[in-house]
Amino acid sequence: NSCIPIYYAPKIHTGYLGLSRNFGTSNGVLVDNVKDFDDKTLAHELAHQLRKGAIVDPNKPKSGEQGADEAGNLMNYDATGDVLSKKQCEEIEKLHP
Repeated sequence: NSCIPIYYAPKIHTGYLGLSRNFGTSNGVLVDNVKDFDDKTLAHELAHQLRKGAIVDPNKPKSGEQGADEAGNLMNYDATGDVLSKKQCEEIEKLHP
């Protein structure tokens, strides 16, 4: 029963491809429309949103146990793929059974 606002920008000046915000009523995703040619940035940021930030980026606490550092994982910056690990899916299912 909730929505996730998605905003496309022609260029995000911070150099990021996308940003996810989970601040009370200021939830949403911002995606650099020019650089996200395969929608993986959008999917990556939505994974953050769906679990309120509990799914983490590589090299953060718990990223290794979640699989974010593995090649082919959607959260991996350098070897991005389309896969979420079982642990990441379990995290999402905690809020979205």
